[in-house]
Order: sequence, then structure tokens, then C-alpha cells
Amino acid sequence: MASTTFTDFVTPVPAAWLNDVNAATYTQTPANTTAIATETTRALAAEALLAPKASPTFTGVPAAPTAVAGTNTTQLATTAYVVGQAATTTPVMDGIAAVGVSTTFARADHVHASDTTKAPIASPTFTGVPVAPTAASGTNTTQVATTAFVTGGIATAIATAVAPLAPQASPTFTGVPAAPTAAAGTNTTQLATTAFALTSVGSAWSAYTQSQGVTYTNTWGKTIFIYLRWYSATTAGGAYYAQVVVNGVEVYLQSGSTWSSYHSACIPVPPGGTWYWTQNGLQILHQNNICV
Repeated sequence: MASTTFTDFVTPVPAAWLNDVNAATYTQTPANTTAIATETTRALAAEALLAPKASPTFTGVPAAPTAVAGTNTTQLATTAYVVGQAATTTPVMDGIAAVGVSTTFARADHVHASDTTKAPIASPTFTGVPVAPTAASGTNTTQVATTAFVTGGIATAIATAVAPLAPQASPTFTGVPAAPTAAAGTNTTQLATTAFALTSVGSAWSAYTQSQGVTYTNTWGKTIFIYLRWYSATTAGGAYYAQVVVNGVEVYLQSGSTWSSYHSACIPVPPGGTWYWTQNGLQILHQNNICV
């Protein structure tokens, strides 16, 4: 078959496609042109499905070989590799601080053990020498009180508060001291108020006839005072006396060989107490009263 030259379809082609290995160009036929176009279309379509090596963008569900757990290189990590890196050991607690070297990670639902080196918020029990901020002097809240607060604040406040107080031993009162009033007739070491004095002792002397040598009993239910006053009309010689006895005990005695001035006695008698007075006849009873 004689060769036909198609000037419109002359295209340089690889040497392998040439019928004549010595020819520089290949004269295409219509059949060849169709085959080449078909192959070119297929090749371009296949290339469009490929990803570039530099910064590829995958679609669908890309897959790759799963690296061994703990691998730390530029190898692609699959989802199986990531999940396989989860730790299976119990979290450390109360250990020595360390940055760690493990390549595994903790799961979202991991739980730490209780830290026994920490005190609970509710009712903590501290050991050693616990410290805390010192509150300002005079603070009156639920804030923790330090020794500095107690020494510097409360101690000063206490010292200020007790400064005007009287000691228990031999107190010296000022102003107008007051105390509970004892019941009438009380005969103890309890403090006596002015009200007790007026109630138990009385506020006025009253005339009361007392015969010599007669025993009398205090039936007023409170302490009374016996007031007797003697005198001698003339200076008398010899021995004479005036005597008062309370509850069988001589509590007053006036005696001598001469007696021209007044002599008196004011003798207390407790509730229920007895008393009597006597004289030897040379004295004259000037007053004979009691205070009730």
C-alpha cells in the first residue's frame, strides 16, 4: 500500500511508536488518531484521581498501615494507632513530682485515687505546724485565728477588758459598788448592802424596858443592838461594876472604885440570841434601848 501523507495530522511521537525506526516523524492515519485520543483521555482521568505528594488533600475514607503502639516518627497515625495509645495503668497519686516520659494518654473517664497528703474541706485534721493568714485585730468572723491574732488581738482585748476589774483578793472598789442583798438575819461572810443593814439592823433606836438580871431572847429575826448607858450620881468608893452577857458570854464589863462619868455599851445580838445585864447597885441606868 502506497503511503499517504496527511499534512493536517502530523504530530511528533515517541520513537517507539514509529513504524520505521529510522524515521523522525510518524504519519498518522485516522485510526491511529482515534486510539491516541482515547488513551489520552483515559490517562488524564486516571491522573485526576491521584493525590499529589506535597500537601495532598484526601477524600472519602483514607486508610494506611497502623503503626506499632509507641511509635514516635513521621509515619501516618491511623485511628487504630491513636486509640491504641490510651493508657491502661491506674493514675499515680501521692507520688514524687515528675514531667513523665510516657507516650500514652489518659482516657476521659479515668479516676484519680484519694490524695492522702491533702486535708479534706470538711472537718480537716492538720498535723505538724499548720499556718494561715493572720486576721486583722478585732476580726469577729469564722476566719481561722492564728497564734499571732490571739497574742496581738485577743490578748490585748482581754487585757483591756480586765483592767477595770477588781482582784478576788482584797479588792478596792470605787464609785458605788453594788451587790445582792442578803436575807434579813443572815450571819455569814456574805457582803452586807445598805439595804441589808437597814432591814437587819434597823433604822432607829426604840425604848425597851430591860430588867436587871433577866434573860431576853432576840425574836426579831435579825441582828439587834442593845444600848445601855450608866452613870453614878456621886463619886462612890469601893468596887462596883456593870456587865452585859450575850449567849452566856460576857461581852461588856465596866468596873472600878470611882465612877462619876457616863459609860455606855452598844452590843449586837444575833437572831435567836439571848442577853442579860447586871450591876451591883451603885450605878444608875440612864438609857435602856435597842435598835431593831
